[in-house]
Amino acid sequence: MTKTISLFALMMFAVFLAACDVKITTGDQPGRGRPDNADESPKLVIERYNGALRDHDHDRAESVFTVEFWKREGQRIRRDFDDWRRDEVVVRVDYNDADIVVEGDRAHVKSRVIVRHKDGHEEAKDRVYRMRKVDHKWRIDE
Repeated sequence: MTKTISLFALMMFAVFLAACDVKITTGDQPGRGRPDNADESPKLVIERYNGALRDHDHDRAESVFTVEFWKREGQRIRRDFDDWRRDEVVVRVDYNDADIVVEGDRAHVKSRVIVRHKDGHEEAKDRVYRMRKVDHKWRIDE
C-alpha cells in the first residue's frame, strides 16, 4: 500500500511539473547557472561578423563588439558598411582555426581581411582581432 501511494505521489509530482512547464536541466545547459551563448567561441564571433560583413549589416555587426569598442569605432564602422553597400564591395575575414588563441577570458584571432571591389580587384590586409569575454560572451575588443 505504501508503495502504491509513493508511486501515485511521484506521478502527481510529474504531472504538476508538466503543468507548470518546468524543465529539468543539468548544470551545463543554458538556463541553469549559465547564460545562453555561454559556449560561444571566438570562432563563432568571427563567423557572425563575416555574416554581417557579407550582408552589409552594421546593426548585426554591432553585436560582436564590446560596448566600449563600439562607442569608439561604431560610427566609422557604420560609414564603412554603408560605403561598401553603395559601392558593391564584398568584405570577408579569412582565418585558420590554428590562428585562434584563447588565454582565459582573452583571445586573439590572426586573420586576413579581404576586400573585393565591384571590378574584381582584391585587397588583403593582415589583422589581429582581440577579444574578451563580457558577461560570458566573446566580443571583439580591438
